Amino acid sequence: MNHHCFRMNIYPLHRIILYLYFVIILLIFLGISKYNVTLNLIVSILVSYGVIYYIISKDRYTQTHYNKKTDLKLTFLEDIIQTNSTIYISNYLHLNALIIQFYFDMRDYIEYNLSNYRDSLISVNSMLMLEEQSGKLENPGNAYRSIKDLYKEAMNHFQSIVHSIPYDKNVFDKFNKSLLILQSLLLSIVDNVKKKCQLINKLEITTDYIPDMMLANEVVVDANDTISSKYSNNFNFY
Repeated sequence: MNHHCFRMNIYPLHRIILYLYFVIILLIFLGISKYNVTLNLIVSILVSYGVIYYIISKDRYTQTHYNKKTDLKLTFLEDIIQTNSTIYISNYLHLNALIIQFYFDMRDYIEYNLSNYRDSLISVNSMLMLEEQSGKLENPGNAYRSIKDLYKEAMNHFQSIVHSIPYDKNVFDKFNKSLLILQSLLLSIVDNVKKKCQLINKLEITTDYIPDMMLANEVVVDANDTISSKYSNNFNFY
């Protein structure tokens, strides 16, 4: 029954489209007859239409191809997140294509240290969740403080991979560059949530750095976490 209804809905639509094409063709012929349009002008219009159609089709193909590749990367990272997990972890990575691209490009490090790679990815996933929710909260200050902690966790977990990679200068240089890229991506998330906090409640937000003079009146020193029982010289670099 559903398929029958579907066909009944489609066929009238096809007839409408055919009528529309007929009207368009009729108007074109009337316009040519009335205004004495030359063959060169007709050819120019057809060529222009063909070029525009090609560009639009190419853009659609490129976008479709990009979406398929991104979906494959996202599926790969989702599998990593769920690895050895006893509960299902909701995925928010789709909210940030740059994060997807970064961790997919860094997938070779899984060979050396899957655990730290996965833990870093999970922390970033939680950051993206809080970033999405922060705009809906009346007081997103707690989300901002949590996202700062998650930023440190994500960076420290990823940085800890360095203990497992081969001892080679080129490998270390590449790894250090990847750390800087990740730091830039994550700080943009932190900064985005901070701006949401300021916009919603006009609060003075505690931060551990001063990005510009407008924030010069903020408290810039975080609590000393080196005295925490969880602190480790080999882990807590951020």
